[in-house]
Amino acid sequence: MICVQSRLRYSNEYCKTPPIPPKNNPITEKYVLHVLKLFNHCGPEQTLATVRRSSWLQGNRREVKWILLKCHCQKQKLLGQRMAPLPPERVDSPVAFQHIAVDFFGPLYTPTKVYGIIFSCFHSQAIHLELLNGMTTEDFFQAF
Repeated sequence: MICVQSRLRYSNEYCKTPPIPPKNNPITEKYVLHVLKLFNHCGPEQTLATVRRSSWLQGNRREVKWILLKCHCQKQKLLGQRMAPLPPERVDSPVAFQHIAVDFFGPLYTPTKVYGIIFSCFHSQAIHLELLNGMTTEDFFQAF
C-alpha cells in the first residue's frame, strides 16, 4: 500500500502518513461503509472528513458519494414528513374568534408611543389588530 508523506509529522491526532487505498476497491468500500455505520449514516461530508483522518482516498468526494449511493440505509430516509393531526379547536370551531391567540408588540414610535396587539383566530387564521396606549391590563380589556 502506498502512503502519503504529509505535513502532520508532529501531530498526535491524525495519521502522520495516511495510506492511499486503491480506487474502486472492495476493501475501500467496506471501510467507508463501516465509517458510515459507525457515525449513524451522517452523510457524505462527515463521512469523508472521518475517512480523511486515517486514509487518503483517490477522488475523495466522488468516491464517497458513489459508495453511499450503494448503501441501503440512504434509501430508507426518503420517507415523507409526518404531520400531527390538527387540534379540535382548529377544525370544529364554526364561529370566528372563538379560539384565539394573543400577541403584544411594540412600542411603536408615532407622534405618541403606542403598543400593538394582534388577535389571531385558530379556525380561520383571520387577524385583528388594535393599537393601545400602554401595556396595562385595563388597556388589554379595552382592546378585547
